[in-house]
Amino acid sequence: MFKDKLKELRIKNNLTQDDMAKKLYVTRNAISKWENGKGYPNIESLKTISKQFNISLDELINEQDATLITLENSKNLKKQQNILLSIGLFIIYALTGILIPTLLFKYDPTSVMVYFIFIRPLTIIIIALICPLLIKKPSYSLISSALAIIPIFLYFDNTKISGSSLYELVYYIIFVGIYFLIRFIITLNYKRKTLIILKWILFGINVSLLVLFIILNIINLINYNNYITSFPWYTYLIYSGLIFILPFILTLLLFLYFNYRLKELDK
Repeated sequence: MFKDKLKELRIKNNLTQDDMAKKLYVTRNAISKWENGKGYPNIESLKTISKQFNISLDELINEQDATLITLENSKNLKKQQNILLSIGLFIIYALTGILIPTLLFKYDPTSVMVYFIFIRPLTIIIIALICPLLIKKPSYSLISSALAIIPIFLYFDNTKISGSSLYELVYYIIFVGIYFLIRFIITLNYKRKTLIILKWILFGINVSLLVLFIILNIINLINYNNYITSFPWYTYLIYSGLIFILPFILTLLLFLYFNYRLKELDK
């Protein structure tokens, strides 16, 4: 076993755990952990051990060690990916809550309630729909999104918009609720036949939404000249787009996810 081989090499070379840690450019705790079989070094550390003690990797680790090292490195890689994605979530969550109102209020100071009642919850729902597909561990999503509220609070505190803190807390609860709902849907154990049915149902809904959106806007464009209005022709396009965007994104994301699950099953 690797743990025994490492300890043997250390004792044979009259090294303490501190000495060995310095030679391998790691901490003493890492050496202690490896010698007690509570963890394994990464590939680079294994190469360093091999070079420092003039021993081949085949002599250093057996087949069982190699399997466990691969599993641990894979787990560490997933952890790093989750951390990077959660940092991305923090940035997106915070920036959408700061940049959008900054630009919106600059060009239209009267749009404060439109932002809080419609635009902000829409951005939160979209983020919550995508998040479970990327970040597998709930704790990463919940903590990073909760921390993202802090700069948003500070921003609205400086702009002195009353009630904004309460709104953000409500949006966070919405985020958590949708996150767990989507996570529940995607973590169910579906049979292949069920995945195919769900995939095509979602595809049908997605295409129907798109066709309906196009038809409604064509009808509105044709009838536009019959109305006496001060609003430009694209007002209805924007309004209907905002209504259609949520169900369209939700069905599209679930379609892509179930399609991915099918490909994984077919491998």
